[in-house]
Amino acid sequence: MGASKIHFAHEPPDQNRPSTLAVAKFAKALIKDFGQVGFDKADTIVTVGGDGSLLHAFSRASQGQQFIGIVPPSSNSRGFWTNHGITDSQSLDAALKAADSFKITPLKAEITFADKSARLVHAFNEVIPGENSGQAMLAHLSMHTAGGSIGPIRIMGDGLIIATPFGSTALNRTYGGATIDIRNTGIAITGKGIYQPTTFTPAIAEDGTTFEIEFLSPEKRPVRLQYDGKKISSEMQNPFERIQVEKAHERSIDLLLVDDPATRAFANIL
Repeated sequence: MGASKIHFAHEPPDQNRPSTLAVAKFAKALIKDFGQVGFDKADTIVTVGGDGSLLHAFSRASQGQQFIGIVPPSSNSRGFWTNHGITDSQSLDAALKAADSFKITPLKAEITFADKSARLVHAFNEVIPGENSGQAMLAHLSMHTAGGSIGPIRIMGDGLIIATPFGSTALNRTYGGATIDIRNTGIAITGKGIYQPTTFTPAIAEDGTTFEIEFLSPEKRPVRLQYDGKKISSEMQNPFERIQVEKAHERSIDLLLVDDPATRAFANIL
């Protein structure tokens, strides 16, 4: 039935959280019919849950794997990029056969510290540099494209959200950023409480763009970097000096969707 090498990923059952028991029961029924291989050996990863479960599975992805997220019939999860209406093995098998594949490319953010050491992280949703002390983040923002560069622009505020089309429906949208069809290859940038410049507005940059953020007075105004729900805080003795963000095409994966992404993106504005 369906693909030959499937791994079903879901939260472990927790007696104190009835929703996880229902998810585990549903996944177990699917595993009975489809079988279960290890995550690393699977061609197709089926996440049972909401968008958070799908995002967590993305972080473990290997080259060539494809993913499909399904929301259990008993769940109240909105699951924006997951497939609804799958109630049993037959409907999952039909969805796997009918679904179209869409490439999802994460961001990579390279952090350079004051001592010139560096750290690289990846994010399928968004990268968020922001204040970490109650004082506004102060930074110079530059944007580099094949056609030239813009900046540096002096930025003061709570932070910036740099999001993929996949992540545009998350925190990016909450702060007024655009919801983007995942077939769009651009990068969204949206401000969080930007005081200067007062004209800062959300924008979508083309694929191939690199954002460079140089932090000003990082000892006085410590910052942190959030990415896909994780966090790195700069240390006073070795604060962030700069962050460079761009697409990581070498880490792209494939997402299976039954409904057209444009319909989903448009529905999200309602």
